Amino acid sequence: MPLLPDTSAPIIFLHFPSTLILLCSTCAVTGGHALLLNGEYPWTYDNDLFGGPDFWGLMHKHWRMCKLGALQSPINIDPTKLIFDPQLGKLRISQSHVEAELWNMGQFPLLTLATKNTTTTETGGGGEKRRDEQKQQQTVLNIAGGPAHPYTYQMQQIVVHFGDVRRGERGSEHTIDRIRFPAELQILGFNSDLYDNFTQAQSQPRGLLGIAIIIEIGDRTNAELHRLSQATKHIKHRNQMVRIKRFQPAALVPPTEHYVTYDGSMTYPGCFETVTWLVFNSPIYISIEDLAQWGELVQSEAAESEAKTETGAPPPVPLSSNYRPLKASNGRALRTNINTRLKSVSDGGQCPSRMYVDMGYRTNPARTDTKVPSSPHSSLSRQEKSADARTKRDQRQLKPNRERVTEEEVRMFGMEVTDQMDSGDPTESDQEGEAADLLAKTGADDHHPNLAVNNCAVPSMAFDECSIL
Repeated sequence: MPLLPDTSAPIIFLHFPSTLILLCSTCAVTGGHALLLNGEYPWTYDNDLFGGPDFWGLMHKHWRMCKLGALQSPINIDPTKLIFDPQLGKLRISQSHVEAELWNMGQFPLLTLATKNTTTTETGGGGEKRRDEQKQQQTVLNIAGGPAHPYTYQMQQIVVHFGDVRRGERGSEHTIDRIRFPAELQILGFNSDLYDNFTQAQSQPRGLLGIAIIIEIGDRTNAELHRLSQATKHIKHRNQMVRIKRFQPAALVPPTEHYVTYDGSMTYPGCFETVTWLVFNSPIYISIEDLAQWGELVQSEAAESEAKTETGAPPPVPLSSNYRPLKASNGRALRTNINTRLKSVSDGGQCPSRMYVDMGYRTNPARTDTKVPSSPHSSLSRQEKSADARTKRDQRQLKPNRERVTEEEVRMFGMEVTDQMDSGDPTESDQEGEAADLLAKTGADDHHPNLAVNNCAVPSMAFDECSIL
């Protein structure tokens, strides 16, 4: 029995001419649908309104990257374009508990974490005084290792993105092989080695680290995610806040060391291209009941909602579909620490799959194979559509003798990968020689997404049921 409602039915969105949107922008703002950032500029995730993602770059001079940037996020993670990087180590995250505040921002729910504060006292007598800085008992949550190396990032905030829960819409920002997930949790931290605070770092080189955690439907909700879900009952309306004591952000991280990383941007205005993104290759889980709690949030303030109820006006607009449309990858490197070794094929040959891998998607057995719906929030860019067409054309040129992975191999693959990694990796020179031989045999150019060796295509890889890729 599927855990999610049927999402295969088409969802119809209305597309209005841009001229009409501009003419009606004033009524949209006054109607409460386009919300304010810092009390000045209206912005929303609804592309049918002036202030939606397509207009972010036109609304403020500091938001120009939303329209002009070439390294924007989120993107689709294409498993065929992953590059294994042996230098990517394990990500280290502070395990401490902190006090946090969960806010309804009107556009998305935001969890802010307690930061380090200092107080200055003067001691001594006479004309001689000594100034001491005493740190208060606030714990700083640091992130280091992995793509963050050699810097340390201080965890600052957590954002949750989801679709229209009542309609069964999936709302993750990043997609895997064009598949969108029910929700996505993003942990953001700033580079505390180079900058003093999040505001300063967000517009500076190597300023931010973003950890994207996919959320799937399951029988039991992740413990800390359950606490957040229950806390949403106290922040139904915009600008409402609830405090959460002894919150452990590290408990939101899935139990895996595998991830994909790329250089990107913030996914809300001003879209600064200063974020090193890390997408874990395993989801955390949320129950249908807890996910429904997030769907109860609305964009308007409490007083405004009460006034609408008394006058019989339309009900408050839900705080949903709060994810940015996909952006073109523009040739960005998708590096990973997932080490896929050589795998035998039916004819006895070997297909190198260290750098060019067509990974099959296997995760929650209850997941439907619904691709990203055709909607303003999930439509692909013109560049990505062209890249897809080239990939399909190239794949038709390969001989159809791909190895099929059995169900037993699917269940055992995670253990196989671990055992292979423990047995020792090839040296860097071996990898270079392997790549050179590969190109010599195929005569393939640099743009070929799937390379063929000894008349065999790169085998389709399937990870264990807890993996995303």
